[in-house]
Amino acid sequence: MNPKRIFHPFFIPISHRTDFFLHLLLTSVLLFLLVLPSKLHATGPTSDAWIQKLDQNYYYPQNLGLLKLTVDIQWETSLSDAESTGRNPEVQFHWEKGNRLDHREFSIKKKDGNISDQRANEIIQLFQNYQEVVLPHTLNQNFMGFELIGKKETKNGIYLRFAPSTANHPNRGIELRIDPGKLQIKTFKISRNGPPHLVTSHMQYIKKGNQWLVAETLSQFEMNKQSYQETISIFYHPVEGFWLPKKAVHRLTLKGNLLNSHTFRFHNYRLN
Repeated sequence: MNPKRIFHPFFIPISHRTDFFLHLLLTSVLLFLLVLPSKLHATGPTSDAWIQKLDQNYYYPQNLGLLKLTVDIQWETSLSDAESTGRNPEVQFHWEKGNRLDHREFSIKKKDGNISDQRANEIIQLFQNYQEVVLPHTLNQNFMGFELIGKKETKNGIYLRFAPSTANHPNRGIELRIDPGKLQIKTFKISRNGPPHLVTSHMQYIKKGNQWLVAETLSQFEMNKQSYQETISIFYHPVEGFWLPKKAVHRLTLKGNLLNSHTFRFHNYRLN
């Protein structure tokens, strides 16, 4: 969740562009939503049981025989509904399953003289926020650094509350709302020490092979008395027996007006 120095098109410091700070921050928040990649690990037996139940009902290609993956990513950036910066340098993602830790790496597929080392590094930094879109970690892998502190059952679902196990964590707490029938995380709220202080997010799914894939996340938050909305939509297709992303769209809007968006197209998968 720590802001990185990103420019746009990757050349304007985020300290001078509030919308790009928000874009980077909420990128992390929304990808946190996809599989909670902020390393939350609930140590109590009740939370472990729920994490295991959720993991059993979420779709993970690496649990179904996928060992290696390489994919090429074409992407475009838009500053408004009418203004686009066009296609950016193509990026490649490589993943390989490990005994303890998986190997994940982004690289510029073909670097030419028009791309400086600085811009190449900034592009790779940006893409680090999207690795969970390509291939998510399991909840059990990612649920580290937080402890379960409360559970409440209501007609709207089961609410689980977590607190960080360290005092210097940027988040004060997390609240999940779980649908116990479908075994899905439906919504969660992140309370943060810095702005935005509260982020409320909702998730939608599609079902593949009796397991859930995240199709969209929608987050709302306020900053400087302005209401923002950010979405990530993911579209899947079958590749050699696995359901993998074909396209992803990430949008940040203010009062219905687009501030920026990224569109990613995944092609030329090479598996195992």
